[in-house]
Amino acid sequence: MNYFDRFEIEKTYDINLSKLENKYLALQVSYHPDIAKNLDDKQKFTNIAIDLNEGYKILKDPYSRAVYMLKLENIDIADSKVNPVPAATLERIWQKSEKLEQITASDELLLFIELLEEDNKVIVSDISDAFMKSDYARAINAVMTMKYWLNLIAQARDKGRNAVN
Repeated sequence: MNYFDRFEIEKTYDINLSKLENKYLALQVSYHPDIAKNLDDKQKFTNIAIDLNEGYKILKDPYSRAVYMLKLENIDIADSKVNPVPAATLERIWQKSEKLEQITASDELLLFIELLEEDNKVIVSDISDAFMKSDYARAINAVMTMKYWLNLIAQARDKGRNAVN
């Protein structure tokens, strides 16, 4: 059973996060190990709770959800044959990384992070559209781009935290 089925939600990239959370909480209550009537049920409920936690963690995160959806299509983006990132994308990421290194002012860094986050929203939209059209090659490219973009955002936030400390 995949996580979409487990939570009784449609297998789509654009999931309703409130519905996912409500299903997750309801299932956690139903399968909490403390309500098990015997030791066998307690172990069964513990395993279900672990599975629910993992599924919720994956489905609530846009990147993890996209990687998971690709896996459901037997596509593993960790396979180097699957995910050649186009040179233009790598160039753009490199330029943003260089820009990040040059930033010294906190207000400039905050603006840079905002711009990266706006770009990431465009990437999320592209992933959504690719999945709606079952265009997995495009989805792979967008997911790999998102991975790099999220790393850039994390680096920028780290730079901001380190500047404050």
